[in-house]
Amino acid sequence: MKTLRQRLTYANVVSTICLFILLGGGAYAATKLPKNSVGTKQLKKNAVAGGKIKTSAVTGAKVQDKSLTGSDLADGTITGSNVQDGSLGGADIDQSSLASFRTSNVIGIALTSTCAAAVPFPSGVSAQTVGTACKVTFGSSVLNCAVTATVNLRQDTIFLAAERTAYTARKPSQPTDIYVYPYTGGGPNPSPVDLILVC
Repeated sequence: MKTLRQRLTYANVVSTICLFILLGGGAYAATKLPKNSVGTKQLKKNAVAGGKIKTSAVTGAKVQDKSLTGSDLADGTITGSNVQDGSLGGADIDQSSLASFRTSNVIGIALTSTCAAAVPFPSGVSAQTVGTACKVTFGSSVLNCAVTATVNLRQDTIFLAAERTAYTARKPSQPTDIYVYPYTGGGPNPSPVDLILVC
């Protein structure tokens, strides 16, 4: 005890008291911070990650207009059900982004009167004459595609629209085939036909 008293100096006592005050004060600050006392100035950059944000804590009202771009969104996070009807107009859509969509679901076929390709067929498409029809075969099912067939007389002759038409037929047992029946002058007549499919 005597040895302890000899080692107790003013500096030792004061430094020990200061240590307890600092440790106790830090613990108090960590547990007793006033509400709303920590703001953006107190946070380090990138200190708050997505995993630290409560689900649904950030709503549209808390996001600054035009602060998010497509690169900020994960693929597939926004679908048609997330977009309010009538909220988008032509000016809101980048027309160049529609090019792949337009070409991916629309197929154009140009047939001659002998059921050959007037222009090269898309990959996987073929055609042959079957009776008075032209059977066009595709690489996959076209049963659920919308089809328009137009008789396109590629010659310098004027025809009335009523004098030329083309009918199409599909069979569930042949889901990859479309039968095209061109009519001109009131009856079946082999003629050039243009087909447009939207799948």
